[in-house]
Amino acid sequence: MDPQRLRQWPGPGPASRGGYGQRPRIRNPEEWFHELSPRTFSFHFRNLRFASGRNRSYICCQVEGKNCFFQGIFQNQVPPDPPCHAELCFLSWFQSWGLSPDEHYYVTWFIYWSPCCECAAKVAQFLEENRNVSLSLSAARLYYFWKSESREGLRRLSDLGAQVGIMSFQDFQHCWNNFVHNLGMPFQPWKKLHKNYQRLVTELKQILREEPATYGSPQAQGKVRIGSTAAGLRHSHSHTRSELDLLPLSRNGELPRRPRSWGAHARW
Repeated sequence: MDPQRLRQWPGPGPASRGGYGQRPRIRNPEEWFHELSPRTFSFHFRNLRFASGRNRSYICCQVEGKNCFFQGIFQNQVPPDPPCHAELCFLSWFQSWGLSPDEHYYVTWFIYWSPCCECAAKVAQFLEENRNVSLSLSAARLYYFWKSESREGLRRLSDLGAQVGIMSFQDFQHCWNNFVHNLGMPFQPWKKLHKNYQRLVTELKQILREEPATYGSPQAQGKVRIGSTAAGLRHSHSHTRSELDLLPLSRNGELPRRPRSWGAHARW
């Protein structure tokens, strides 16, 4: 692949809800973009305990391989076009590359809702069919985390090697610096950012250690699944944690053979 050509692609073509394999019609290429406004980022990515009115779906993503690099923002498709969450828009666009079986691709998502059960199933299918793709996913909030199908979807992704985590201060800062038209202003954390982060990490740890159909059972304790690698991806802020850290589910760390350092989701 030509890395310069990939750099020119700012975002996804809209995808149909039916699957990631189709290349959907493009309504308006100008809807693809590189940056969010500060207001949009602060509203949609705020890790509130109760979030309402977030009716757009965004993914800040980076893709890196030996001969390619891409960074951009993906948005969900809404009527009158076929509804499609941002995850499936990304997969449809990514599939259109014609992925080389001889190259490994490292994909990072910063997403403001964790995937719904349907999207999680599609992403899991994609990862199972494309073992040369490594996914690191960090969510600002957990989507319907009390529902068994949502919890099972996250576990399935983790079992397939995806690094599933919660966005930390460093992740919000990374997105602010790389995906927001910030006019040179530094990221200003909102109230209770870290407290909400800790709460979400605790909940995610519980989800990933559960066995199917045994939610909260004593037998499920201590079986935390963090993916196929002990540590996730390292971002440009170079923030790392040991496995004994209080908040071990952050994706920061190193992935083998990683070529470079690098880096949202409401429902309609």
